[in-house]
Amino acid sequence: MLKILYLHGLNSKLHADRQKVLEQYSTQIAAPRLDYENDLEILNKFLDQNRKYDVIIGSSAGGLLGFFLANQWQIPALLFNPALSFAQHIPNLPDTQNQTALMQICIGWQDEVVLAQESFNFILEKFSKPSKIHINIRKDMAHPLPIDWFKQEVASFFIKLSR
Repeated sequence: MLKILYLHGLNSKLHADRQKVLEQYSTQIAAPRLDYENDLEILNKFLDQNRKYDVIIGSSAGGLLGFFLANQWQIPALLFNPALSFAQHIPNLPDTQNQTALMQICIGWQDEVVLAQESFNFILEKFSKPSKIHINIRKDMAHPLPIDWFKQEVASFFIKLSR
């Protein structure tokens, strides 16, 4: 059974409707409550642990955290509107490697919190070699992620993962 690490966004949590979707793929879902504003060592606390998850799913600030964790642990990740451009505000980020595990990134083109172009620029800057990153653009999506699109992206991710 896959162990999923779900990383919520800023001042958020794993909502029941999303948990229900994830439970279709695993009953082992860790969704710790994280304080991104007051705990600048969150990334290092996770990296200090032995890797105990098989998949990361993250949204916004959790997508940023998930990006670096997945890269360091070389495990698959599904990231929704990851706040990649905010990485400049986090001290001592690890260097990124070429992502060898699947990373699917869903970006809302209408997002005014995490700008799509800034996310693209970040990815291009961090990965000079071809990688296993799949980017899905949702032209009508802003920062909030409708549950129907969450279901679709999660299903697509797990289909790719099973190949």
